[in-house]
Amino acid sequence: MTITTLPTGRHLELTYREIEVLAQAAAGYTNAAIGRRMHLSEDTIKTHLRKARAKLDAHDRTQAVVQAIAAGVLVLLPTGEVASCIGGCAPTDHTPHCLARFRGAAPVTAAGRVSA
Repeated sequence: MTITTLPTGRHLELTYREIEVLAQAAAGYTNAAIGRRMHLSEDTIKTHLRKARAKLDAHDRTQAVVQAIAAGVLVLLPTGEVASCIGGCAPTDHTPHCLARFRGAAPVTAAGRVSA
């Protein structure tokens, strides 16, 4: 579980899987494509997105992505790629070790190891 403090002072608790799915959605993948990439069913992807939207008080996936970026959970890189911090650091303190690129690279776990 990653805990991030939103600008409103509210704590946000997203699971690593919810963050992964949000990052894939931010990268433009459909639910079906995310499911194929993560070896999960489309229904499971929808469940993760629904839970993330509820935690972010978002009405749709686009708003959830925007709010995750605002909270520092997702980061837009200068290359146009989407990255995700699952280390719980502040948005201004991201390091290459806590960022996981989701276009072609395996996500990084909280321990800094690349997961399969």
